[in-house]
Amino acid sequence: MLRQQEGYAINSIYGYIAEGFYQSQEEIDKGPVQFGTLKPGDVRYKDIAGAFDENGNAIPDGKITDLDKVIIGSTIPRYTYGGNLDLGWKGISLSAFIQGVGKADGYLNAHYVIPAANSSAIKPWQLDYWKPDNTDAALPRVSITSTNNTQNSTLWMRSAAYLRLKNIQLGYQLPNQLVKNMKLKNVFIYVNGQNLLTKTKFYEGYDPEINYNAAVSDGVSLGEGNYYPQVKTFTFGIDIKF
Repeated sequence: MLRQQEGYAINSIYGYIAEGFYQSQEEIDKGPVQFGTLKPGDVRYKDIAGAFDENGNAIPDGKITDLDKVIIGSTIPRYTYGGNLDLGWKGISLSAFIQGVGKADGYLNAHYVIPAANSSAIKPWQLDYWKPDNTDAALPRVSITSTNNTQNSTLWMRSAAYLRLKNIQLGYQLPNQLVKNMKLKNVFIYVNGQNLLTKTKFYEGYDPEINYNAAVSDGVSLGEGNYYPQVKTFTFGIDIKF
């Protein structure tokens, strides 16, 4: 869910703070009331507030409600950068352009990242889900019915910072004498590549350069990942001048 709140960036990510997974029924019984029927492996949310005292301080009330939601991130890049490289030697030229974002948050939910949500197939990178013999997993237990684990929270937010080799080109200009013998003015041969390398900690298979949280309906972020990522492209060409 996106939120406009004084003191924070426009369209800040709004949700619960995830504090890990419940490891036993005893933990569930001692924890705050959450959503649906909880089982070991479900997400535990931080109980922040149910009311406020006379000084305005939040008082936890033993249940998770909208009062426990806070600003958890922003999809707006805080730092952006880029750089060009141009080298040349005896007719050989090399140029490259890199770009990146130093700090930004990305958010996806539902079947895009949650194992088996909406009866979706489990992707290879989602196999690290909670089960009795894998209690330190990165993802909660597999469930197609849980309403607890699909809540907007820090669990589904990832760093969308990235470094990308946006463009690189290697070229060779034929020697003048050879070109003249062919009765031409200039011949330049090159190979070009785009989006060849991206370094990021964002979700595997999703493009960190896309602002997935930009899709909003009635003020609620859809958290959808149905955008085709930028593809790698290779181009070979010959530039001939007569």
